[in-house]
Amino acid sequence: MKINNIKIKEGIKFHLIKTDLFKTDFSVVFITIPLDRKTITKDVLIPEVLKSGSNTYKKQIEISSRLDEMYGASLEAGTDKTGKNLVLKLYVESINDNFLPEKEENLKKSIDTLLDITFNPLIEDEAFKKEYVDLEISRRKMIIESEKDDKDTYSYNKLINIMYDDNGFGINKNGYIEDLKEINEKNLFERYKKIIENGKIDIFISRKCR
Repeated sequence: MKINNIKIKEGIKFHLIKTDLFKTDFSVVFITIPLDRKTITKDVLIPEVLKSGSNTYKKQIEISSRLDEMYGASLEAGTDKTGKNLVLKLYVESINDNFLPEKEENLKKSIDTLLDITFNPLIEDEAFKKEYVDLEISRRKMIIESEKDDKDTYSYNKLINIMYDDNGFGINKNGYIEDLKEINEKNLFERYKKIIENGKIDIFISRKCR
């Protein structure tokens, strides 16, 4: 395995990983920001809204068609809580060019698609698309409410919150229901712009060596 790290500009780094362990390539964007109780609920919504559509692929069906063209590539999005940081992640997994029936630039298509979805979001009147935001708010509400159904997880989260309060590690990684009613397509887009401007961005490309 060989890793090359390149600093693109302040706050943005590119990492190329060459390996012979997999038959698929991975294109990943990680955006690391400090955990903040005031913004956590917005922050966990953003990757899911981005995944719903971009300025190029405006509907989920268009994204699905694009992935089908790339021999069934997959697109995933989400967040991870790491210490006192939150990591927003989006990634595309695609078949390596060496395993395709014809010579194609499948990895390039994956990278282009990922960067488009991450940095070229679908915007209407200086805001995210309302339909997509409302849908993700409803989904997030169900995720948060489902925590109570798992008594072990719910008890653990309550314990951590009591021990660490709303400072860093004690923040609920899924967000808070009481904050959802304050979120809309405009203030969520404003939060997205701040994250892109101030977050630590790492772009990873893992591809199979010949």
